[in-house]
Amino acid sequence: FREWVKATFDGPAGMFGAFDPMQAGIIGRAGFVSGCMERNAAFTEDELEELFNCIDFDDGGSVTPDEIVFLEIDPQTRDHEIFKLKMRSKFQRQRLLAYTYWDDGCREVSKKHRRAQRPWHSTEFEKLPPLVCKKRVDQQQQAYKNTIMARISFLQHLREKYGNEARAWRRGLDPECNFRMSKSALRQYLRHHDLHIDFQALWRALDCDGDESINLEELNAKVASELARFRAWSHEQFGSCSAVWDLPEVIYAREVEVTDEASKAWKSDKKMRIAPFAQVMRSLGWQSDEGSILYQSMDLYGCGFLSLPDFWWLDAWDPPEWLVDQPNPMELMELQTLIQAIYPQPLNAWRALLDTDSDNQVNWIEFLNACRKVKFTGNPGAAWRALDRDVSGTITLREWDSGAAELLSSFKRWCEVHFGSVELAFKAMDKTG
Repeated sequence: FREWVKATFDGPAGMFGAFDPMQAGIIGRAGFVSGCMERNAAFTEDELEELFNCIDFDDGGSVTPDEIVFLEIDPQTRDHEIFKLKMRSKFQRQRLLAYTYWDDGCREVSKKHRRAQRPWHSTEFEKLPPLVCKKRVDQQQQAYKNTIMARISFLQHLREKYGNEARAWRRGLDPECNFRMSKSALRQYLRHHDLHIDFQALWRALDCDGDESINLEELNAKVASELARFRAWSHEQFGSCSAVWDLPEVIYAREVEVTDEASKAWKSDKKMRIAPFAQVMRSLGWQSDEGSILYQSMDLYGCGFLSLPDFWWLDAWDPPEWLVDQPNPMELMELQTLIQAIYPQPLNAWRALLDTDSDNQVNWIEFLNACRKVKFTGNPGAAWRALDRDVSGTITLREWDSGAAELLSSFKRWCEVHFGSVELAFKAMDKTG
């Protein structure tokens, strides 16, 4: 009979699934006999009745998966199935205990009430994997919420005080044009402006690449990208951004007398209104309206004027090349081919080559180092932008390989559900210590 079960269902687990299509968790006597007869088992009905009595050792009138597992011929497979059944039973018991303990804690009763939680129970109950998992998820969600709220509050303050992030960066955060801001400088800024924001949460939100400093692209990547593109265009067409200021077309536009009512016949060779400057730029090939984020970011005081120091500042900035380059899937494909030749598995490449500091994200410096290691001769910036589609300044495992990310996430969820955490799962599996 065991050989017939193996040949027909590939094991007792397959037989149980075939005889229990409604997933009730039990097989009755009639279902067992009829199921075998329908599949042309070479046994009489009396023999099948006797086999059922043998399997149903507790004489309960039905068989369960743990009763039928001994029919497995392969010892390793049988041991594996027994282990899974034990873990399932243990997990169900843990979930029942965890729910009971959690339900008691939800009751708004006095600590002296007979149904209140007892302190001496917490040491055992709070170690149950479902409760450990829930507590960990709650902590992660709260930390993520704190990070989002800190960033929102800080950016709201910058916009209210300066108008936009680039203007805030130039006037408040980095007035000395270092183009990076340290922890101590940010903490000093919060104290100076009496901002009651969780500093650690804010720093986690701003320091996306984990290099212990923040820069303009981490404050607002879209603004930084627009500024970087204009800077690259100016350098390519005229040699520098400051050279744009001295172009004959720009000089002529500055010298033309302004006749609209708002300006009252004002003219100056030191400042220039955004509207005529944008018009000149459009004639030179840069398509952007006067109300675009570029000109609003270059306007230091929000008065609608540009001056030569605004272009000097843009020249002094050295943006990472990924801000300028356009996404190129072909460059990314070439890079992935080189990496796959050394690391066939995407997850292995992520751990050994890209995410070398194991912080679950890859910054631009780490990405450049990986390109050098595999001797990539293409455009790293274009390959980066093909991965970093949201222009966040970092790459996650899901952006690198969604299949590997889903596999790792599902394994992590399984460990948390059954053991409480990956660490506890490893300790449970490591029998030798």
